[in-house]
Amino acid sequence: MGGEFIFDDNTLLQNPSLRDFFGYEWFRIKHRPVVAATFAANFSFVGEEPLSFHVVNIAVHVASVGCLFFLIERSLLLYRPELPNVQAQIIGLIAAMIWGLHPLSTAAVVYIVQRSEAMASLFIMMTLFSWSKAFGRTSNEQLNVSHETSNSHVWWAIISIGTAYLAYGSKELSAGLCGIVMLYDRTFIAKAWRPMSSRWQWYLLLALPLAIGCYLLLPGMLSTDVGRNTVGFHLPGMTPWSYLMSQPFVFFQYLKLTFLPINQSLDYGWLPSKDWRVQAFGLLGWLLIICAAITLWRRSRGLVFCLVAAMIVLAPTSTIVPLQDIIFEHRMYFPLACFVAAFVSWLGLRSKYSCPINVDRPAFQSWHLVGLLFIPLSILSINRNMEWWSVQGMYENDVRNNPNNPRAIVAAAGAVEDDSVDPEPTLQSLRKAIKISNDRGYFYAGTDYKWTRYLADILFLTRRGNEAKPHYEAALKMSYDDLQRTEILFQLAMIASMDGRNAEAERLFQESLAGHPQIRKDVETVYAEHRRRLTVKETPVREVIP
Repeated sequence: MGGEFIFDDNTLLQNPSLRDFFGYEWFRIKHRPVVAATFAANFSFVGEEPLSFHVVNIAVHVASVGCLFFLIERSLLLYRPELPNVQAQIIGLIAAMIWGLHPLSTAAVVYIVQRSEAMASLFIMMTLFSWSKAFGRTSNEQLNVSHETSNSHVWWAIISIGTAYLAYGSKELSAGLCGIVMLYDRTFIAKAWRPMSSRWQWYLLLALPLAIGCYLLLPGMLSTDVGRNTVGFHLPGMTPWSYLMSQPFVFFQYLKLTFLPINQSLDYGWLPSKDWRVQAFGLLGWLLIICAAITLWRRSRGLVFCLVAAMIVLAPTSTIVPLQDIIFEHRMYFPLACFVAAFVSWLGLRSKYSCPINVDRPAFQSWHLVGLLFIPLSILSINRNMEWWSVQGMYENDVRNNPNNPRAIVAAAGAVEDDSVDPEPTLQSLRKAIKISNDRGYFYAGTDYKWTRYLADILFLTRRGNEAKPHYEAALKMSYDDLQRTEILFQLAMIASMDGRNAEAERLFQESLAGHPQIRKDVETVYAEHRRRLTVKETPVREVIP
């Protein structure tokens, strides 16, 4: 609750479209407008106080925990009509508590900008629950059917479509929601494919926004602007095949963190492997996953639904569309709920439940499970929440867990803000990060330019122009817009002027003046001083740095 805006949270502060809720500028944000509306409401009613943003995130998480409880309870009663209500409630309560306290869900709750993950997950669960109310009947409901409820399924179906649209507008992970609903219908309601055809019109409404989503998202995926894009088919060093073959390793890491949530990281720094032997293991992993799903489908279709639903939600980030970051813990928010629901339900249904008074084996097993997990999960979650309070501490933790992650190395080094800070640790970290990236043949989008330019700027500001020169020249080749190119030419011109290389300085100043107009005034000021020194034949004055 006491955390500040960190990492990508700062993009919210820099977005003018989120400043006025009633101006509806947030509605023009073509990606995730539903979440954008909540951020705009935060800014309009409370301002930039981080506490209000954390309160909303926690409220969404609490609502998700409650929704998971009702969804599991109802799904069990549909799946096993003979199951006592109390047993279904106990299983749902335990699963919801474990998921709510699990440290792997921390990133989607504490990280303000990941409200999109939590809200999309909440609306997915609401969609499934509403769909079950619209088209499913538990044994008790079948006994209490009356003419007063003859149209209730229509209203529940409308609610389900509405919450599905809210999920689509919250985050791209909802792209597979139509498939999740179909599988849920087949597993818990219709129990066969043929009866589902009677509600084809509702499925059509459910799938309609996917066409709009493809129209909005595909141009970005196909873009060749590799300097800025972090997702798409043109990311350097990645192919759809190598990315796909990397995902079984990611799944197994997620699975490990589900049962052993220690040594968590914000930034893992993993990359798809180009080694055919590693890719062969990835292919083997996919085959194992597929075979396991087919085998389990014959024995427990409810269990398979949970696992496949988790895979569908992960699919936008874990299949053939390469993303710069192949693993992030916040992506496990909804899949974790599926894993926990599957595991607790499996334990709770292993034997029969006698009555609410005489608690039999399954209930005892479930409460015993809570006794084992409640305290350690709470401690781990508190510790993980405390880690999020410090940006520096988060990246230092990442470096400890992933010592060869260049992005974490640079971030942990911090920035040189004034002359009182020793720049050497930052310089060493930048050199190390650039070397690691060169050795593994991959830079995160834009970091080749950013880190090289950052290294050159620090050297220049610490009066080491000759050392900065080759780094500026390297950054010049990596720049991807006219402003960056103009800034570097300006820096090189000042270095040449300070070193007395007047002909080179003149050429570079002229190129800078012909470049981006945003810094032309600064260039003209320094260039005038350069010409004045040449006129009076003075020694170059090194202190002229704007």
